[in-house]
Amino acid sequence: MLPIHNINAIAVNDHERLDEIRQQNIQRRVLRDASDPFTLNDAYFMDLFRLNKEMARYVFNRIFMRMNVVRVPTAVPLIIRFFATLGEGRTNWTTLHFQFFSEICDYNPKILNVNANFPGSVHDSFIWRHSIIQQLLRNIYLQGNRNTWLVGNSGYPQQPWLMIPILHANEGTPEFRYTERQIQARNCIERCFGVLKGRFRCLLKERVLRYDPQEAGLITNVCAILHNICVEAQIPNNFQVPHENNILFANNDDVQNEGQIARQNLIRNYFDE
Repeated sequence: MLPIHNINAIAVNDHERLDEIRQQNIQRRVLRDASDPFTLNDAYFMDLFRLNKEMARYVFNRIFMRMNVVRVPTAVPLIIRFFATLGEGRTNWTTLHFQFFSEICDYNPKILNVNANFPGSVHDSFIWRHSIIQQLLRNIYLQGNRNTWLVGNSGYPQQPWLMIPILHANEGTPEFRYTERQIQARNCIERCFGVLKGRFRCLLKERVLRYDPQEAGLITNVCAILHNICVEAQIPNNFQVPHENNILFANNDDVQNEGQIARQNLIRNYFDE
C-alpha cells in the first residue's frame, strides 16, 4: 500500500491536471467564439466544415428563419456560433451508441432516401419490410408498372420491385451476366456510403454516435442532407473511405416466388443470348 501522503500528492496532481485541461478548453472556446470562420483560407475551411464558403452561407441562410434567435447585444454573432457548432459536432460524435441506417441513392451519388430509425442490431430485410419506400414500390407494382426496380445486396428479399444478386451463378450463364451487371449498378450505393462516411466521420463504425437513438437518427439525416448539398454544388470529394459491406443473408421465408419470377423475366429479356 502507498503511504497516505503519497496518495494525497497523486490526488492533488490529478486535480491540478484536470483544472488545467478545463482552463485550456475555456480558452479554446473563447478564441473559437471570437473568430470569424470566413477569414480562414478555403482549403482549411472545407477541412473543418466539409462545405465551401458559398454553400456554408447557403445552408445558414436556409435555416436561419427556423433558428431561435435571442438578440443579446454582447452575444457572439449567430453565424459564428452556427459554424462553431458545426465544426464541434463533427469532431465530438464518438463512441457510445451505434445507429444503423439504410440508404437509397442515384448514380451521382445523391441520396434519395435515408432511414435511420433502427438500432444496429436490426437486419436489413426487417428495415426494408417496414419502410415507406417498400410500400410505395409495392403500390406502383400493383398498379401495373413492371419496369421499376431498386437493386440491393443479398441481405434483402427478392421481390418484383427489388432485384438482388444470384449467389454462386455459373460463369457464362444468363444468371451470371445478370449478377455482374447488378453488382456494377449497386456500386453506386457502396461509393455513396464511402463518400458520406468519409465526409462525416461520425458515421463510421469506429466513431459511434454519443447520443440517444432519436438524436443519432437526426444527426444521420442532417449528414445526408449536407452530403446532397455537396453533390449539388459539385464540391470535390477528398474524404472517401472504404465501405464495409457486411451482408447478412435474408431468411428464405422472405423470398417471394413472385419476385423470383420477375427476376427470371428480367434475365430472359435482357441477359439471355
